[in-house]
Amino acid sequence: MTVLRGFTITATSALACTSVGAVAGYLVGLLAPDYYRIVFGIPLDSPVNLAQFGLVLGALQGAGVGTITGLIIVSAVTWYNSRQR
Repeated sequence: MTVLRGFTITATSALACTSVGAVAGYLVGLLAPDYYRIVFGIPLDSPVNLAQFGLVLGALQGAGVGTITGLIIVSAVTWYNSRQR
């Protein structure tokens, strides 16, 4: 596996999971805003837009999960290729 291919796999995985996480977080903030209010202790009179809060939180969590997933995939493929030779 080349460095470029490993980077591409990791970046693609991070981007895909960031997108999914952002959409999921936005939907939670839009459809169930009390979830974020309860978990993070946000008062009812707070000016925080919970849909935007969910979007950013989901994107950050998705980026972390996607990066780790991409690195695990790259490590597994590299290990497999080293055993084949």
